[in-house]
Amino acid sequence: MKKFKIIEFFKEIFDYEKIPNILIYLLFTLVFTIILSSKYFLFQTIISPDGISKKDVIAKREIEVTDVFKTEQQRKEVMQRIAPILTPAEDAYIKSNLSSLEKSVFEIRDKISTKDSKRTELSTLFDIKDLSRKQLIINYMLSAPRGDVEVIFKRASQTLEDILKAGVTEEDFNSNIDLIIFKHIKHDIAKNKISIVSGIIEQVIVPNLVVDEKATMIARQNAANSVKPVIVKFEKGEKIVFAGEPVTKLKRDALNKADYNVLELNKKGFLAIFAFIGVSLAALIYYLRFFDKVYLSRRYLSIIASLSILMAILSVLLPDGSSSVIFPLIEEGSSEYLLPFPAYAMLIAIFINPRVSIVISSILLSVIGIVLQFPMSSVVVLSIVVIISAISVSRIKYARRVDLIKSGLEILFVLVFLIICSYIIQSCVTEIDISELKQDLTCGIFNGLLSGVLVLGIIPILESIFKIITPYGLVEFGEHNPLLKRLQEAPGTFSHSLMVANLCEAAAEAIG
Repeated sequence: MKKFKIIEFFKEIFDYEKIPNILIYLLFTLVFTIILSSKYFLFQTIISPDGISKKDVIAKREIEVTDVFKTEQQRKEVMQRIAPILTPAEDAYIKSNLSSLEKSVFEIRDKISTKDSKRTELSTLFDIKDLSRKQLIINYMLSAPRGDVEVIFKRASQTLEDILKAGVTEEDFNSNIDLIIFKHIKHDIAKNKISIVSGIIEQVIVPNLVVDEKATMIARQNAANSVKPVIVKFEKGEKIVFAGEPVTKLKRDALNKADYNVLELNKKGFLAIFAFIGVSLAALIYYLRFFDKVYLSRRYLSIIASLSILMAILSVLLPDGSSSVIFPLIEEGSSEYLLPFPAYAMLIAIFINPRVSIVISSILLSVIGIVLQFPMSSVVVLSIVVIISAISVSRIKYARRVDLIKSGLEILFVLVFLIICSYIIQSCVTEIDISELKQDLTCGIFNGLLSGVLVLGIIPILESIFKIITPYGLVEFGEHNPLLKRLQEAPGTFSHSLMVANLCEAAAEAIG
């Protein structure tokens, strides 16, 4: 049976002769896990597992927090106060019922049959609980002259018209329809005839105003949206929570705004982070093993590890609450767009190659984004930007250092453009916070401006530490090497050396 290549690969890696490599792999994974999880583990949490505050917390500045519970309560109250929106139904059906009833009455009157038989048939037409009133209507329909019955039905038709114009709701129909009918009957007829007209209308009338559920829902939603959030203010020096006080949702939000960590990572979370980082690192090694094996040497892996750990530390120190309590000198109000992922991608592209840079940067960004719970939009935007950063570096002329600054400006424009696009998409779904947009744009502009300058300053330091010569280092050798200056004293040898160097350069480019 054919073995899977990946299994063979891991067997090769974990061979007993390569135990030092295994230990380095596990050590790096552990260190990286500790750094990222320190965001939750090492920063002080002030809430006990049962939701009680461990100590008094005083606001160091004015804090405004939205009381979500009260805001939702007010919105529900406003929605309940909006009366259902009624829409008129078709009245022709009700009027036709009255015409049918009149026609049926006269057909029964005109039949050649006994009075008892006619009474029985009329009894089925008039469904009235009050028996005495029912008998009154039946007797009138049978005994009264035809003209009087026609007048009664005409009065009923006029009254029904007035009632339908005013409108009858389901609630009216079920509770006080008798009163509504009586109110609309003109009282210029005999009292017993009022009762007959009322009985006729009762047989045909139904609600002609129905609730428009969709319109009612929209009206109530609009009313709820018009309710402004309930803002609770904590003045500077005011206690946010007291020791032993249950910490509500409002107080948790206030503690977050006051830069306290209200989350804590458990052991399962720590192990999950360790496993996630371990698999991600193995995926990177697997990629390098099959596509760029030359960069599996310890020099290159060391520079990847060092820059990755530095990025992890910067990500953990990014002010977002608990971190700024420990590191108050870091400016508050920053976002994920401040992290120098573009500079990281550029450095890896220069010291290794752009293709490897894209793979490594994407893996690192995914790991940090998931562990530190970055917003998806930030991770996607930064992922696109690191790809552009790596490609941008591959196209510059290493003899001109100013090209790195130009690459930083390109990254700036792309980053700002993508941030704006992400907010436009978000605004189509939910309301956006303009202050957050300004904050992200400010951080994005600063990141773009810093990228080229940062890379330019760090390259010589990394070259010196890891003994890796970049194209910039080679250019420096060509410009300032004292041996080349001495060699110019022998013109023939110097010319021959330049020709050989040019041939070597052409050969190197030809084989990649």
